[in-house]
Amino acid sequence: MSQRLLPLVMIVMLGLLVWLLNSAASLPALEHLNRNNEPDLIVQKTHSVRFNEAGQPFERLDADRVRHITENDVAWFDNPHFTYVLPGKPRMDLVTSSAQSINKGDKLWMPDTAVLTRQPDEQHTKLVITGRQVWFAPTPGLVWSDAEVVADMGGSRASGVGFSADTQKQTIILKSKVSTIYDPPKRTR
Repeated sequence: MSQRLLPLVMIVMLGLLVWLLNSAASLPALEHLNRNNEPDLIVQKTHSVRFNEAGQPFERLDADRVRHITENDVAWFDNPHFTYVLPGKPRMDLVTSSAQSINKGDKLWMPDTAVLTRQPDEQHTKLVITGRQVWFAPTPGLVWSDAEVVADMGGSRASGVGFSADTQKQTIILKSKVSTIYDPPKRTR
């Protein structure tokens, strides 16, 4: 009887030895990490240009760093500088410390202070709009916020809470608590 059990005991011993060696040689199991809020792509020093139908550059984006986050398919831009040049219109610059691209760039959200500058042209002096918690939709060219805002143009200043601006029509509407200082243009005799 013992001769019949010897092969069975040897197989059990061999199986036990294989199991012990396998567990000793394997790395500790890593816990499953929730990586939804961690970037899956990081780009340093980015520069991108978008062209219109005529092949002319009209949008440019420079940023120190871009982080794409899988959850909700968003991208965060560190120190972005957006430049927009529409035919026959002065250049517009939008600068902030951070911006979030939502829905593949259909909207941008800037939680920190953002400065929108319309460069001067023959008809207008330089316009600088400073606000925070600013939203921007590049395709229709709309900029808006419900937070405090200050707009400076030449010697004139307007401030309020909340605004909406149309970069194509070059208009700004202050929503509430509006205060203005108007410096009329000098008359020529």
